[in-house]
Amino acid sequence: MWVIALVINLLLFVTSTLLRRRFAQSHAVPASMTLALSYVIGVMPLSIIAGLVAPHNITWSYWTVWLLLSASLLVSIFGVLSFIAIRYLPAALNQTIFQSRILITILLGWLFLGERLSANQLIGAACILASGIISVWAPARAHRQGKSAHKHLVKGVLFTLASALFLGIGVVVEKAAIQYMDIGAFFIYGFGLQCLWLVLFALWDRKKLGKMTISRQVVKESALLGVVVAGIGVSYFIALSGANNISLIAALTAITLPLTAIAAHFVLHERDDSKLLWAAIALAVTGIGITAQ
Repeated sequence: MWVIALVINLLLFVTSTLLRRRFAQSHAVPASMTLALSYVIGVMPLSIIAGLVAPHNITWSYWTVWLLLSASLLVSIFGVLSFIAIRYLPAALNQTIFQSRILITILLGWLFLGERLSANQLIGAACILASGIISVWAPARAHRQGKSAHKHLVKGVLFTLASALFLGIGVVVEKAAIQYMDIGAFFIYGFGLQCLWLVLFALWDRKKLGKMTISRQVVKESALLGVVVAGIGVSYFIALSGANNISLIAALTAITLPLTAIAAHFVLHERDDSKLLWAAIALAVTGIGITAQ
């Protein structure tokens, strides 16, 4: 069951990346507002339904509340940072750099959850790290020479790395939180708190920016993104609760990298012919395969 959920998660994640990239290029709406809309309109209705259908018991304690608040805040910050990052970088390059989240998840899973760290995981992690370095080598060199097509390369890389850090930590905290509740309870309370954080972020941005008109098209696209995000969350946590190793799930989800590169090539017409980028993708996939052994 968890394998099917993981496959669905991979396909939805690629779809989400393409939607966010296209949205970021088409609209100037702040990331927090877009995500808040997507959660209120799309994520929460589906999450509540899924949560009520699934077992939704929870063991309440101060520790449980702290884990839920912390995990939801970390994932919400990741969402905003990743949305900003994809404004500045093509989808394939963004996702190649983003694979650094696997290193963080593996390390924290070993340190705090007592998960076994094998030689394969270390070798795979090294491959993934090398792929990230290789992927930015050619764009960085062109950027220094004033030839880069990515005007905001440094900003995009920094936002991508920051988003990877917050998600890597957030996934580990979520794994700890799930131990005290059924998966349905997490759909309701975990996503509910993420929605709350994002609405607070959006209200803060609106206060700074003043009045801003949100078009009907933005609302429609945000709702579609919300439905996809809800599917990602539900499928991911079904896979996470069904598997025994958070590091394995983190590694397998990285297969979205070549899928995103291919989809971006045909759907978004982001035809980056850099041999180094494709070499980085191949190296990342190799690292994923080794890690998943």
